[in-house]
Amino acid sequence: DMYEKALSVFQEAYRYSTTYNDNLTKAYTLYNIGCIYDAMGKGDSTLHYYTKAHQQAVALNNKKLKREVGRGLAKFYYDKKDYPKALSLLRTSTPLYISDINPYYMTLARYYEEICKPDSAEIYYKILCNMGNYQEKRDAYSALTNIAKQQGDIEKSFHYMKRFKAYNDSTNLFNDMETIRK
Repeated sequence: DMYEKALSVFQEAYRYSTTYNDNLTKAYTLYNIGCIYDAMGKGDSTLHYYTKAHQQAVALNNKKLKREVGRGLAKFYYDKKDYPKALSLLRTSTPLYISDINPYYMTLARYYEEICKPDSAEIYYKILCNMGNYQEKRDAYSALTNIAKQQGDIEKSFHYMKRFKAYNDSTNLFNDMETIRK
């Protein structure tokens, strides 16, 4: 299978980088191995390799590598709904440039939802509605629809649902075009 082949190539690259004491390549290779395990749905292995890559990145004090690996590790924790760890990694690994801030806002919004603070979550979802990409806007409007519904505001819920549907349709159309292009 494709993942197994990619895994063997990166494992070989890891052996070479270890042999030649190339710590930067070793760290990127560990991260890529983690990405492959993530794609394969093997969470324990994903976490193991992401963590090793993150430790290497911190030891090398390579900002680009720390950012990339930190965001990958944050996404791993985000997907596991461990929002405090995801937020911590985003804060320490990602400089908060305007182009990088959306994952931080989405994680904050999900975290506030998780701890039953919908008013705070709503603030960050609304920010994402104004500055996120289509998928982030779709996800934000979906969450806002649910929050409004939970608060009993059917009119607001319906308004958000219409926006969600529009962004969802656009996202699906884009995905269909990408599939046809490939």
